[in-house]
Amino acid sequence: MLQPPQNLVIVCCHATWKGFSRKDAVGDNEPAEWLIAPFQVGETPTFITHIRAGALAERLGLLQFNDSSVYAESSALDSYQNVLFSLLLFRRVCKAWPKRVTIISHAFKQQRLEQLHCQVALRLKDKNVIFRGFDPPDMHVKPEGEMMKVVEEWREDPFGATKELRLKREGRDVLKEQEGWGWGERTEKTARVGDAFVEKMLLGLTGEERSVLMDFLMWKGGKGGGEAFPAKLPWERGEDSEG
Repeated sequence: MLQPPQNLVIVCCHATWKGFSRKDAVGDNEPAEWLIAPFQVGETPTFITHIRAGALAERLGLLQFNDSSVYAESSALDSYQNVLFSLLLFRRVCKAWPKRVTIISHAFKQQRLEQLHCQVALRLKDKNVIFRGFDPPDMHVKPEGEMMKVVEEWREDPFGATKELRLKREGRDVLKEQEGWGWGERTEKTARVGDAFVEKMLLGLTGEERSVLMDFLMWKGGKGGGEAFPAKLPWERGEDSEG
């Protein structure tokens, strides 16, 4: 009998591949084959590198492509949600929490993903997180100050609850499924939408585990936005038992 995967591999996708643009195509690097923003032209080879790196790591665990895969986590609107929602999906599929998490993304996002999301917000142990980063070829022309600004936003607001980060989520949420939770004002109407989304994320969970995660998903970082969640998270218990 096959044992369920114990390791989670996350490929943080940055675009959607539409398919080959012509019948005789042998590659998938043509911009016309991708749904991309103007600034992403020339970056599609890097997306393929991410996919290949995830496929290699997949031998060790459950592979999840954020946006498009057999195990697709398609609700994440930012890098923090990439990790959090993939953890929850792993729990739903494998009936356990992963012992190790491997993240494939742009190299310049390592500090944000590894330190601020995994260690600070989600409290995953450093030894249990592996990061593999591959940058687009033109990364050297991108303003370093702009990249550091995003890092500082997440440092001050680990859960993405402040105006700047929530506005980014709003702009990306074309289905409006996170309104009243991930972004926007919480009114009687939007609260129903937001609560339905939380229920979707916690599908199949019961008891104390569900209760703690319900509180965690509603946590906005306390008064200052940067306070740690006050209770132990379910995956921390497994880490403690391993020493």
